[in-house]
Amino acid sequence: MANPRPPARVLAVIDSADAAPAGDLLMSGRRRVAAPSDFVPFDRAALAHAIPRRFAEQVRRGPDRVALRTPERAVTYAELDRQANGVARTLRDGRGSGAEVIAVLLPNEPLVVAVALGIWKAGKAVVPLDPAFPPSRIGDALADSGAPLLVTSRDTLGTDVTTPGRLPVLLADEIEPGAAGDEIDLSGPGGALAGIIYTSGTAGQPKGVMLTHELLTHTAMVVTNEWAISPSDGLMQITSPGQAYLWWMVCCALLNGAALYQFYVRRHGLADVAAAARRGDITVFQGLDMLRRLGPTLGAEETLDRVRLVTFGGDTVFASDVEIYRRHFGRSCRLMVGYGSTEAGRISTHPVDRDSGVEDGLIPLGEAAEDTRMLLIGEDGREAASEPGATGEIAVRSRFLSPGYWRRPDLTAAAFRSDPDGGGERIYLTGDVGRRLASGGLLHLGRKDSVIKVRNFQVSLLEVESVLRRVRGVREAAVIDREDHPGQRRLVAYVVVGADPRPTVSELRRALSRTLAPHMIPSAFVTVDAIPRNAHDKLDRRALPAPGTARPRLDGAMVAPSTPIEARLAAIWAEVLGLDEIGIHDGFFDLGGDSLLAAAMLARIQASLGAELTLEVLFDAPTVAELAARVVEQRLAAVDPVRVERALGAPPGGGA
Repeated sequence: MANPRPPARVLAVIDSADAAPAGDLLMSGRRRVAAPSDFVPFDRAALAHAIPRRFAEQVRRGPDRVALRTPERAVTYAELDRQANGVARTLRDGRGSGAEVIAVLLPNEPLVVAVALGIWKAGKAVVPLDPAFPPSRIGDALADSGAPLLVTSRDTLGTDVTTPGRLPVLLADEIEPGAAGDEIDLSGPGGALAGIIYTSGTAGQPKGVMLTHELLTHTAMVVTNEWAISPSDGLMQITSPGQAYLWWMVCCALLNGAALYQFYVRRHGLADVAAAARRGDITVFQGLDMLRRLGPTLGAEETLDRVRLVTFGGDTVFASDVEIYRRHFGRSCRLMVGYGSTEAGRISTHPVDRDSGVEDGLIPLGEAAEDTRMLLIGEDGREAASEPGATGEIAVRSRFLSPGYWRRPDLTAAAFRSDPDGGGERIYLTGDVGRRLASGGLLHLGRKDSVIKVRNFQVSLLEVESVLRRVRGVREAAVIDREDHPGQRRLVAYVVVGADPRPTVSELRRALSRTLAPHMIPSAFVTVDAIPRNAHDKLDRRALPAPGTARPRLDGAMVAPSTPIEARLAAIWAEVLGLDEIGIHDGFFDLGGDSLLAAAMLARIQASLGAELTLEVLFDAPTVAELAARVVEQRLAAVDPVRVERALGAPPGGGA
């Protein structure tokens, strides 16, 4: 029998009530956040207007300030404004002139932000879609939104995108920039629809959460005043355009004159993140998964002392995560753990003291955000008792909530309630379960239903199971999220298969990838004789075996390494993926790897073999054998390019 997993160790509640010099520190809950000298609190008056109005103010104040950064380029506020104006003019005067919503299919790069700003300036709402999603899922979202136009780029359009009917396409990278100061219309109200974010639905179909300008701006106001965001800041952003979090951070940066540092995970590696933090291009570091991958790649004594704030949200924070923060960020850097949802924006923040002790348990949700109350709703649908130990569904009461779900009044009625006092507030039922603490705060206990969060993405386990059951050879399936090691949360699928031929793990992955987004595909598949059930005929999670460390059953047979480089790469892969052995023709993603694991693996290859490989290289060369060839090619090129051409069978100079 496997040893039971030890209890998670996370931070305790911290009190910090020392007085602060006026003007030097910003109070946030019970934690003081040092504010840059150019910080100005967010003006509540901005909530009454659409986003372009405050963005225009930042353009006028600092046209030459950097608005967007990537490892390759920087875009100023003036450049971004002109590009957005070109998009707005095109939509207002021609393509999409009568549309309410405009779909956008672009990666996390400057162009997607320029297009969204242009759509907002044109008085329309954006439906952002992730190019990493499979064509069928993109098609479902397009059909549900009813968007009459898809804005994309020539590079992105190279993928096979399924659209309903003959949806017109506008190539954003071919739109001419507009004129400086060509604002078109800045009079839009804050309550206008700004976007529709598609999240995983329990019925197998994505559901569109409506976001207003007011909700996005309110989230920006809350976060700005908690974190003291100023024009001297650089906010890190790695989230997909299909997630609300990216648009929260766009507003937090661009409505304050700060810079947004965008990392496209498929193209940029951990080395780019670390380099940006060292230069000071990143002052606000975000992303728990990214921190976990980055920490082991830094030197034992290396401190990213130009980062002033580290923030996490959406996942449980463990002592090991806090140790990375303590080890690699300066004494003046602070850690803030947030809680939020697409429907409600920022809900609460728990400030963490780097010098506090650590105890067993889960980190509290912290103090409710400005204009927000957190409630517990009991089984009877009423507010639960306030005594310590009371449990219930976590609900949010606020004026600043999503209007509901796009064209789904049934879902909206189930998740949102009107103000019981007859005022302007509403109540949103989060679907999360909480318990009241003796301090009066809440402890997050997980999801009420089968919708969980993996790497900050919402995933419906029922949706994954329903697709898995349709795979040929699968008789029954169950999908759960496991955390066999603290902080390493992943999806695991358990399948009961019929008679031969039994599907291989490679076949299962291929079948799922035709329908599901990458983050919804389990990292491990375990074959069992039967799905265990308890006395109530419910899934018995405790009876499910751990995935283990054996190499999964793939299409091809196991082939051992035959060269020193192949052997070293296989050893690195085995360590990162937690497997006993790796064959040289095994695909990294077939073995359960994902983009963040890949970034960690590539960083170790660079440290061990000196080869600088990108994630794009791994997608082109996903096996040990293919990657070894790229390492050899890079080494030869560093010594003698002619030898590379001869080794690859091409004559010197590229002649025929």
